[in-house]
Amino acid sequence: MATATSRRLYLVTAVVMAAMTSGCAVWRYQGGDQLSEETLRLYSLLMAILLVSWLVTDPKIPKAHRPSFDHGALVWASFPLLAAYHMFAARRWRGILIVLGLMGLLAAPNLVLALIDAVG
Repeated sequence: MATATSRRLYLVTAVVMAAMTSGCAVWRYQGGDQLSEETLRLYSLLMAILLVSWLVTDPKIPKAHRPSFDHGALVWASFPLLAAYHMFAARRWRGILIVLGLMGLLAAPNLVLALIDAVG
């Protein structure tokens, strides 16, 4: 089981990666270019790995809600639904807000691009 320090490192890495990718998207947009599909796909893959690993190592998820097979692959395959269920079982409504925040991190560059396109 991961320690609290490594869980914090997962989350800090995800936030820094979202901020840097969003900043790069804005910078490229200001220069008249867009981020490539490959860049956004790679961002989504790496961010999903970070978020799923953060969710799976949550110590507050009861043992009854953890299956005996590969729990990480199950959360990966059904990311928003099973993650919301686990976080609700562990933290009630605060857990749902955590999952929404994590999904916001996952969609951050696309949201920033949509916002800057609407403004500019």
